[in-house]
Amino acid sequence: MSEEGLDLAVVEANLRYFRPLKFDDEFEIEARVEHIGRTSMSISFTVVMDTTEMASGSLAYVCVKTGVEGSHPIPDAVRAGLTASAPGP
Repeated sequence: MSEEGLDLAVVEANLRYFRPLKFDDEFEIEARVEHIGRTSMSISFTVVMDTTEMASGSLAYVCVKTGVEGSHPIPDAVRAGLTASAPGP
């Protein structure tokens, strides 16, 4: 995307903490593509340590082109890669 002057801008971020983590704790982040639109997408994630859910959240992105105001369509190659992991209808 960067070769085409495109980037994904975060337009919304949400995070809920359930339990604390310390600096050197080892944990996993499980991410899921929730929605892919023409110019935007959203991803939800869960932070898990062992089998305990420590936090969860979501991020919304809009595809933008450097130096151009407004959104830009998500490239087909990016869409194809993300669609492979998106949930079905």
